[in-house]
Amino acid sequence: MAEPDAPKAASEQQNQNGAKGDSNPAVRGQSNSQHNNHHSAHSIVTVGNFEIGQTIGRGTFGKVKLGIHKITNEKVAVKVLDKDKLIDSADKKRLQREISILRKIRHPNIIQLYEIIETPRQLYLFMEYAPNGELFDYIVKRTRQNQLINNHLSIFR
Repeated sequence: MAEPDAPKAASEQQNQNGAKGDSNPAVRGQSNSQHNNHHSAHSIVTVGNFEIGQTIGRGTFGKVKLGIHKITNEKVAVKVLDKDKLIDSADKKRLQREISILRKIRHPNIIQLYEIIETPRQLYLFMEYAPNGELFDYIVKRTRQNQLINNHLSIFR
């Protein structure tokens, strides 16, 4: 199991390399020597207080992995975004908007953002885990099922 050192606060990272960082205490950064980005698909990696395991989804900029909080054993979804894939300024703005909105909203029907950890190559978004998958996939599946049922029932009309 790979285990990088504890992340530093973004303000500390800003002081070391002169780059602007998020002053929010939930955002943290690590230096290159503190994080090993080379790990196999089946290994468990520790980032902050979380163990990150199997991939449960894929997106344009990275993967969604299943994580477990080491202290509470709570399952979380971890968006692992590759910074080198975030080239377009429109994509960066969309990501900033998503993070900004998720930080502000607290609602039982909206996935909650717990923590953000930044490394030189990745951005880790630790979010509430929805074990039944995405709402979009559920709606598509239910719509197809309803269409099939309606088609079969139409022969009895």
